[in-house]
Amino acid sequence: MARGDLLKKLLVAYNRGEDKAFKEISMEIIKDERKKNHNVLADQLQRILYSEHSTNRMFRDFTSLALVPKDDDEVPLIEIRKSNKYLDDLIISKDNKTILNQILEEYWNSERIKSYNLRPKLKLLFCGPPGCGKTLTAEVLAGELGLPIVYNRFDSIISSYLGDTASNIRKVFDFAKKDTWVLLFDEFDAIGKSRNDPNEHGELKRVVNSFLQILDSFVSNSLVIACTNHEGMLDTAIWRRFDEVIYFGPPSDDDIPLLIRKKTLGFHLGEINVENYIDQLSGFTHADIERICHEAIKACILKDKDYLTEDVFSQTIRNQRRRLDIYRNEG
Repeated sequence: MARGDLLKKLLVAYNRGEDKAFKEISMEIIKDERKKNHNVLADQLQRILYSEHSTNRMFRDFTSLALVPKDDDEVPLIEIRKSNKYLDDLIISKDNKTILNQILEEYWNSERIKSYNLRPKLKLLFCGPPGCGKTLTAEVLAGELGLPIVYNRFDSIISSYLGDTASNIRKVFDFAKKDTWVLLFDEFDAIGKSRNDPNEHGELKRVVNSFLQILDSFVSNSLVIACTNHEGMLDTAIWRRFDEVIYFGPPSDDDIPLLIRKKTLGFHLGEINVENYIDQLSGFTHADIERICHEAIKACILKDKDYLTEDVFSQTIRNQRRRLDIYRNEG
């Protein structure tokens, strides 16, 4: 357990409403537990500290529109979101989960890592087809670390005047320096396209140059996460700026039953044997399977059934395949 003197200081800081002191003393307690190799307890305490204290404070301080960065037309460039997603909500490959656990461990032990003149993995690139868990994983990291998500709105960041786009990106990073966040760039290829693409004009290339320079000079305890469905479009220099690159693909055959159970949680599976649907669902993305499960549940509810039936579940799979065929034909 934590030393008595630290507990006394903690209670005094709480009674006086001294937020900064409360957080600093809490971190001392956490470090003390880590020295005793009580890592599970230390991780739990750190999650509670960030989720219940820092996150709420950041939302109070920064969600005001007066403080959020805006473009020249006073349109907000970001949204600040609070995540309630955790590792238990995630069905991904074992290799990817191992990488995520390493990222979390490095973040929680960042001071120890820095003492050896090294740095934890803080700049992450997520790539792969849509619907395979990139954005959800960013939310999970935010939830596990108890950090708010700064979600970048590319509809306002990317200006019709591309000279303003670089300025907008700088505003976002300047804002991010004010505290600790998960800084999320979804659909990152919108600003990270290859400078060798002959179809792109010089101004967009300057945007890429600006982003690279800003990212290189960004020193913070925040996680920077970029997500793209089109990794082949990214500039080659982009890849070197990230500490870790993770590819997200469709769920494996082993993961499909786990995903069905996860997405039908709270609704009785009835006669459904999830292993029987592996072949039918092979190649579907996580988002496809989630849609199938939710649509099947709604269909059963409308039939006054409180459990899933094979005929409804199979029909929902066929409906989703039809939707995808329409999408592919249109594309």
